[in-house]
Amino acid sequence: MEELGWLRNRGNNGLTLVEVVLSIGILAVGVTAVIQGISFCVRTSAVSSDMVKAVFLAEDILQNLDFLAQTSQQIDVSFANKTDNLAWRYNTIDLQDGSGLRQIELALEWERLNTHQNFTILTYLSNFGR
Repeated sequence: MEELGWLRNRGNNGLTLVEVVLSIGILAVGVTAVIQGISFCVRTSAVSSDMVKAVFLAEDILQNLDFLAQTSQQIDVSFANKTDNLAWRYNTIDLQDGSGLRQIELALEWERLNTHQNFTILTYLSNFGR
């Protein structure tokens, strides 16, 4: 027990090298985990932002097509465009069932962090271009 006496009588002389190394190791693991968590949140936020932009653009395009249809203006059968990092296109098909409906297929595409993302909306408008 006398051999361990120096531990009890150490007083306020500071920390040993082993304690300092262990503390730095624990701190490094904690900081790394926090940085990885922040990085994940930033990437997720960017993808969500792109999706929100795409949805708002799709809504704007469909509202514009609906307005043109209701005001009897002629609309192209298909059209494509690109804004910022979003590319979009639509195709229209006259339904031959006498309903006066036209099928609209709107596709949006974008790329973020080397990942290609897209979605397609299929809807119908009445009195299209009449």
